[in-house]
Amino acid sequence: MTPYRILWLVFIYLGATGSLELIWSVADTLNGLMAIPNLVSVLFSIPLLLRLKKEFFKS
Repeated sequence: MTPYRILWLVFIYLGATGSLELIWSVADTLNGLMAIPNLVSVLFSIPLLLRLKKEFFKS
């Protein structure tokens, strides 16, 4: 079995046996953590966006 399948099975078991409040708390936390890579990518793209904005308004 691949590690992905094992992790998937663990989460299925936890979802079936855990309390509903715990499941929603974990889901909210993981959804919030998904913002981190997006914010990092936005920060890295700021120089490019500023350059493109400058070129756009120059013409």
